[in-house]
Amino acid sequence: VEYNTKVNWSLDVIEKLQKTQIKHSNKLEKIRQTVARGKLISENEQSYLNARYEKLQRIVDEQNKIAWTIRTIDKLNKFGVGDSAKFDSIRQLLEDEIPVPENEINYLKEQYHMLCQKLKHTRKIELIVGLIDDLQVTEIGDPQRLDAIKRSIMEKRPVKESEITYLK
Repeated sequence: VEYNTKVNWSLDVIEKLQKTQIKHSNKLEKIRQTVARGKLISENEQSYLNARYEKLQRIVDEQNKIAWTIRTIDKLNKFGVGDSAKFDSIRQLLEDEIPVPENEINYLKEQYHMLCQKLKHTRKIELIVGLIDDLQVTEIGDPQRLDAIKRSIMEKRPVKESEITYLK
């Protein structure tokens, strides 16, 4: 019984959505033909167009938000941040245009924040290593000390405070 109810409900919803889409399509085509003939459209038709355009803008904004979120999920997966299975679940909801639960949105935001911090940290390390390379090329500073600092950074070992001060 429950299965048949769900099937009938689904079929009913699909039919209503299709009829609504046809109605809008026919009305828009009528307005388009009026304008193409060089005639003015009524105030009601103009209001209708404005309302449909605003709805289109909301849909486009939502699609852009979804596309950005999917790209973010791809970045998180690429850098190994977060739970990829959870991201796949969120992606599926987005692709199916199903609202994502608030707790999942919050999780995604937290993981994105962590990724930003990770990328910022990586960029700082790259800049420091570049600085050390520049100092070595221009023969400024103690080459052995610079090499030791660089090795520590590359091997992800802690750098002594005195070495950080030396680089400043």
